Formats: sequence, C-alpha cells, structure tokens
Amino acid sequence: MKKIFFLPFIILITSISFSQTTNYPLIPYRDGKLWGFCDTLGKVVVKPYFDKVEDIKFDLFNHRKATFLLSKNNKRFVVDEKNQMLLPLNHSYDSIKLNKYDTEFIQVFKKGKMGFYSNLKEIIPCKYDLVETAGNNSFRVYVGLKCGLINSKNELIIPIQYDDVYASWKEIDEKNPKYVWLASNSTGEKKYYDTKIIQKPLDGDALPMLVMKEYDSSGEDFKNKNELLKLYDDVDYDANQNVVYVTKNNKLGVFDLKTEKILIEPKYDEISFLDTHKEKKVFKVLKEGKYGMLNENNEIVLPFEYDKIEKNGDLYLTLLFQNKKVGIKVFNTIYPTIAAKYLDVLDKESIQINNSWSFNIFLVKTINGIGYVGENGVEYFKN
Repeated sequence: MKKIFFLPFIILITSISFSQTTNYPLIPYRDGKLWGFCDTLGKVVVKPYFDKVEDIKFDLFNHRKATFLLSKNNKRFVVDEKNQMLLPLNHSYDSIKLNKYDTEFIQVFKKGKMGFYSNLKEIIPCKYDLVETAGNNSFRVYVGLKCGLINSKNELIIPIQYDDVYASWKEIDEKNPKYVWLASNSTGEKKYYDTKIIQKPLDGDALPMLVMKEYDSSGEDFKNKNELLKLYDDVDYDANQNVVYVTKNNKLGVFDLKTEKILIEPKYDEISFLDTHKEKKVFKVLKEGKYGMLNENNEIVLPFEYDKIEKNGDLYLTLLFQNKKVGIKVFNTIYPTIAAKYLDVLDKESIQINNSWSFNIFLVKTINGIGYVGENGVEYFKN
C-alpha cells in the first residue's frame, strides 16, 4: 500500500519516522494546550503541535498497532503508529471515530449515518445506523433494530431483516468448507454461507459462554462451617476464593479453607477480596476509618491511609481515593503505586510489550486539563 505522510509531521521530526524512533506506539504528550508524542519514559519525539489528540486506540489483537485521532485548526484526521495517514485531511465526513477493537477500521459518519473507512478508501458507505466488525472479515449492518451482513467482497449476503447475525459454532458447521452464519428473528434461525477466510470468528459475541460452577455454602463445599461457628460469631463463605470471612466481636478476618488456617485475624471493620498480586490474594481492609490492603500472608500491600478503594469494572482498574484526589493501584507490575493526586481517571489503554506484559497508560484529569500517565508513574504532560 502506498504510504501517504502528513507534511507538518515530517517537518517536526526532521524526517525521522515513528518506527525509527521506537518499537512501540507512541504516547500522546501535552505541553500546555498543544499536543505531540513521547515515548514511555516521557522523552518527546514529536514536539507539541496539534490542538488536540481526540482519541487513541491500540489494536485488540496486535497492541503494537495504534491509531490516533488528531485535530489542527478544526481539521480532524487519523494517523497510525508509523506516522502513516489513515484518513486524510480533505475528507468530507461530518464526524469520525476510532474503532474500539480493530485499528484497521475507522468509523465515519455523514448525515447521521455510519460507514467504515480502511486502506485509504470507504469500504462501507455511510447509509447504516450502525456498523460492527464480525468474523470472516465481514460486517454486521443495522437499519433501525434490524441487521444483515456484508462480506469481505462488500456484498450484502444476509438481508437486513434479522434481530441478530452471528457465526455458527456448531461442530458440523465448523467442519463445513464454507463459513456458516446464523441469522435469527422471532421465527427462528436461518443459515447463510460464505467463502471461508478465517477459521474462527473474531467478534466477541460469537464466543461460547463459560459456565461458572455454583457453590452451595450450606453443603459439602463448606464443611468447616459448624466448626468455625464454635470459634467465631459469624461466618461468610466466599466460594470463588475458597475463603471464609469470620466475625468476632464485630471485627472481621479471613480463614482459608484449603490450609484450614486463619489468614487475617478478625480485627478489621471491613474486609473483602480485591485482586491477586504476585500470586497472593489481596484484600481490601478498613481499619479506624481508613482503607488499605493486606495480602494472604497478612502483609501490608498498601498502608491504611485511603478514604476509599474502588474497583472500576469498566476500566478494570483499582482506584485509590485520598483527600478528594484519585490514584491507581496496578497489580503485578514492577512499578510503585500511582499516588492519589488527580481529579479523575477517565480511560485506560494497554500497549503489549511482550507475551506476558502489557504497559498501561491512563488518561487523567488535572486542574489544568487532561493528560496521560504511564503505569511507571511518568506524567506525559506539562502544565
């Protein structure tokens, strides 16, 4: 594919491309009101020039790939981690958005309708209410609440008249030389077939659901209950962690059912499992009005100095609140805790460094604006 470069970028970095500077996607860097790019250590690679970095996305399947939605003088455009223009300045779209999971595609909008842009061309026209990537290089397209499917050849192979369209995971269909789709509505399911490009669908809703075992705390899974009630005032079984929260004189502790030993003595006001850190269970604990963290060896992971510790399910983050400011606890990292000094934590992105480690960057809000912070604690902004 022919490479098209944005001229001001070239001037700013004196003909050094992103890929020559670092092996990984760069990180947006703010200096006052202008934005550029830096590396994970905060070294500026592209001097602040842009009015805004509106969004960034790292590819779900290849985190070294990234897209950046930038603006300058009210013009919005998209580049990748190698400074290659993905959507030019002279586009005619009313709005553009980065795709949530796959950096190959850009969401484009015109007159309230959505399409997809990729490889410097519009691959799905702006005529649908919603477009989603699906397996086999295909796209679900919606008009109102009804959906159909456009395949890799840009052919509408499933008419827009169904409630849902998804890949079949039935064994007989997986063995079929054709790619098998199921389209469903109130009358049932209908099969559609297409040339098979990818053996397994990549859209998450086609994956089979995992069934979790349900535990009964009154049965064999908690055979120690009567013995523990002789020692403690109350017991509360956590089947997922195989521990029991025990109460004595209105104070809480933790008993491990595997070792049949007390992990944390009952002397705390609140206690609950939080996460795993360095192969040890970590519990959120309240003591004398302040929250901290203890591991299963009764060792302090975080001191008792926080007003609140909260698991953010949307961002998969543990947030630390102290004096109306927010910090971040990243588990299983080599870096220290990020201090509670921000007004809010707005977003998180992960950069895949190797097969076992992702480097996280966090979008935070400060009194002077937003900016990114690495899990190493480096602030990628200057006010």
